[in-house]
Amino acid sequence: MMLHGLYKMKVEGKKILSCEKIENESQLPQAGDVEKVYYFGDTSKEGVMKVGRCTIDLDGDKFTYYFKTY
Repeated sequence: MMLHGLYKMKVEGKKILSCEKIENESQLPQAGDVEKVYYFGDTSKEGVMKVGRCTIDLDGDKFTYYFKTY
């Protein structure tokens, strides 16, 4: 299964311990949370983790984020 969209994940090394799709702003991790945010593009055909500056439509509003590799 390829991921697409915005996800918060708890990762240990190369192993994903938890994964939850973010549908609205209230689901974003808070300061001190162990989850990190990853973006996999807008369509299921992309399926690749995006890095750099990305504009994302989240719950009807557009937000600009900068993603880096961890």
